[in-house]
Amino acid sequence: MGDRGRMIALEIAASRVEAVPCLDLRLDLGAHHDPGRSLRAVLPGADGALRAAAAAVWADLAAACGQSALPEAADRPFTDWSTLPGPLLAMGHPGCHGLLRRLFHLGCLDESDWPESGFTLKLVADPFGCGRHVLALCARHPDGLRAGGERLRSALRRDSAGWFWDEPWYVVPPRQGLPDPEAFAREHGSPGADFCGHPAGPLTALGHLVATGDEAWARAFITTLRPFAEGRVVLSFWRMSAVDFWTDRVVQGWQRVEHLPWFSQDDRRMVARFILACTRYCHDSLTYQKWSVTDADLMIFNHHTFPALGLFFGAGYLQRRGLAPADLTAAWTAKAWRVVERATRAGRSYDEGGAGYSWLVGVHVLRIMLARGDTSYAASDRLRRYADLAVMVQNSTLHMVPFGDCGGYTARGGGAGALLRQAAAWTGEMGYAWVAAQAEPGEASRSFFLPDRPMAPPQHHVGLFRLPMDPVIHAWAGRPAFPGYPPPLRSPNVPPEDGFDKISLRGGWAPDDDYILLQGFGAGQHGHPDANTISQYQWRQRLWLVDCDYIRRGPAQHNTIAVIRDGRQDVPPVTARCDQASTFPGGALVRSTLPDTNGCDWERTLLWLQDDCLVVADTLTARQAGDYDLRCTWRTLGAAEATPDGLRITQEGASCWIAETTASARELTTEPPPLNTVDYPPYPYGDSAPKVLCERRLLRLQAGQRVAFVNLVCPGLGGACRRRLAWSDGRLRLEGEGPAIDLVADGLRRDGVTLLAADLTGLMAALAAPSPAGLVTRSVPSRPAAGARAVRLSAPASALAAHADGWLCGCDDGTVVRIGADGTTTPVGQAGGAVRCLLSGRLHGENATSILAGSDDAQVQAWSAPGQRRWAVTLPRNHYMPARVQGLALADLDGDGRLWPIAGTAAWR
Repeated sequence: MGDRGRMIALEIAASRVEAVPCLDLRLDLGAHHDPGRSLRAVLPGADGALRAAAAAVWADLAAACGQSALPEAADRPFTDWSTLPGPLLAMGHPGCHGLLRRLFHLGCLDESDWPESGFTLKLVADPFGCGRHVLALCARHPDGLRAGGERLRSALRRDSAGWFWDEPWYVVPPRQGLPDPEAFAREHGSPGADFCGHPAGPLTALGHLVATGDEAWARAFITTLRPFAEGRVVLSFWRMSAVDFWTDRVVQGWQRVEHLPWFSQDDRRMVARFILACTRYCHDSLTYQKWSVTDADLMIFNHHTFPALGLFFGAGYLQRRGLAPADLTAAWTAKAWRVVERATRAGRSYDEGGAGYSWLVGVHVLRIMLARGDTSYAASDRLRRYADLAVMVQNSTLHMVPFGDCGGYTARGGGAGALLRQAAAWTGEMGYAWVAAQAEPGEASRSFFLPDRPMAPPQHHVGLFRLPMDPVIHAWAGRPAFPGYPPPLRSPNVPPEDGFDKISLRGGWAPDDDYILLQGFGAGQHGHPDANTISQYQWRQRLWLVDCDYIRRGPAQHNTIAVIRDGRQDVPPVTARCDQASTFPGGALVRSTLPDTNGCDWERTLLWLQDDCLVVADTLTARQAGDYDLRCTWRTLGAAEATPDGLRITQEGASCWIAETTASARELTTEPPPLNTVDYPPYPYGDSAPKVLCERRLLRLQAGQRVAFVNLVCPGLGGACRRRLAWSDGRLRLEGEGPAIDLVADGLRRDGVTLLAADLTGLMAALAAPSPAGLVTRSVPSRPAAGARAVRLSAPASALAAHADGWLCGCDDGTVVRIGADGTTTPVGQAGGAVRCLLSGRLHGENATSILAGSDDAQVQAWSAPGQRRWAVTLPRNHYMPARVQGLALADLDGDGRLWPIAGTAAWR
């Protein structure tokens, strides 16, 4: 294993800011003594009602100043705005105005500046570092501009130099439903010295300040930020503060409100110092942590682009305000850009977590590039490919399929909508916008940059859609994950042009249409080894085959084939080969292969009949002779019961049958709850605990021998399975309700007529061949062993550890007992939850032995050997993740020979 990197922390003391320059907020209209100081108007570029309203506002202001006209400046494309010719009044909204759009991409405005009614009026202080401001009057409709113009006219003032404003403009619609800011500040203003996690107090308060501009929220922000900004509460990697994940939010939020009069100079200096420290942390994240950016062409994922965001926007702010040396901010910007350049060579992220992770890189790099005025990635085919990935993993109810690390059976949001809206704007493909609008309707309604054209479902995704394997992602999958790390255990063994990222089979875009997702890529950060697996099968809005777990990632968590040869399981290949992907009226046939799967080539054949059923035929051909344990797993939800040939699943008003045509031993189990949550994810149509059907063969195979698993997955609304699949006379015949189809060596036939040509000779040979020799399983040793003694406990044993001349045992009811060599039990203590780990040893150099227990109630307790309680520590949660104690150890942490107890929890700590 390579270097895991430095444990970095926020260095407040090293981030010195002596002074913060004052912002001169005065805006002069028609200044006679210095024409360069005179405010100029930038009207919307397009002719129309909005431009006419803006021109009328400017004429009214000229009249109020006693002048026939005031100067104007021409608008430009947003990519051309990088400095200001003088102070400007920009009227319109970011969708019709180049300067306002550039300010949006710089983070000075947001989508609230496209209000459904009314207007916003904000001073954007020195956005380009040239010392000049923009007064942004934003409205979607002409009457909003006119109302904003009245507000401006009523605030005009005059002195010896002429007419002017010196207000800290921040006029926004009132916000409802926010907490009381004073109570919020009291609740979050005094975090303890042992604080862990994100500093939610100041981040939330800053968000509310940006939304309202209220003085009370400004005070709440300063109050909640102060403990962190003064270094009294440490923010660090080991405390999971994730500074590099939210630095951009602090920078962009502060630059919108720093001109407001609610802050003292000491407040401004404190915030500036905090931003400098956070920006340096982002630099250190990309320099000293395991994902450091070097000259090696290694993968880019969200742990690169989060700090790149903070580094880019933080360095830009510090440079504009003169708060850090120019050579330092230039170097930091260059490092952020290095991440972006490498990330944008691919047509997707290396993240492979479908519920959210997969979209972060695309959203992040677009933010940075568009802030620079660079549209090369936005206008490229790579963004279109990325958008197709985001579309194809949306099921029929417009929920994302949660492949890879995920916490639910479906997901919405997660950044896919933002990516799709940008893709629609730049490609003109309004199907992307339609998917975004359906999946995230609240967000899509605020997308000012979408073309004014009708949205419609993307029809090119109906039926069979194959997304090719991206060659850059393919290359990264064969290289070390991080600098100094070893090569991956498995590199791609299928050329990118022969592989595929994913294949979707979609009946349509109505909620009741059926949908299937087949995986072709089984690597990536946050990804699982799931190439050639079926991530989801949806029919009538119900999920019949599912994929969801954040921590567990083995075959039992996927609809897959596991190959164990000679008692050993190997790392599965990371890329599947697409042998065929063909459609016919009413369905499709897909054949894919995972070569060299622990000594076998695994070919998966999917026969999909739209709105009907799915046939899955898995053929395994031995490359090497050996004793094989072959397992075909199916993972579902709802009420499940074993049937003579497989499984019946029942979910609110519908059922599904998994019927095996071949002969296997079968076992039906219920998966335990996820390790990092307190319960199963919710599911609206039935029991949400995953049921896993394992079909198993124990065989001795010679090289070249084949074996097959053939299954029918058939959902329906009745009480019996609508379809039957049988093997006879050299063919697989699908019968029952619907068309009868035969699978034969040369393809598919209906009524004796070839429906689709396909090479199914391997499958047919496996089914026709005599069954390979079975294996006889024996216990070790070969005859049953008699137990030496038995001990009766108060509840099932859940943890065991050696102690002195006997054992320590923990139970599900929290009981901890000592078991002597003769089998006698002595109570030690009681935990508040099931005991998961135990140990005994001498703590901190003490002579006496202590007994430690970690339990599900997030506590570690210590007792003396006689059973007297010494102490108990409650460990912290991490957001939604409970701190169930998973492991205990003793270690000499400071080299003095004395042992410290170390605990690991399900909260990733």
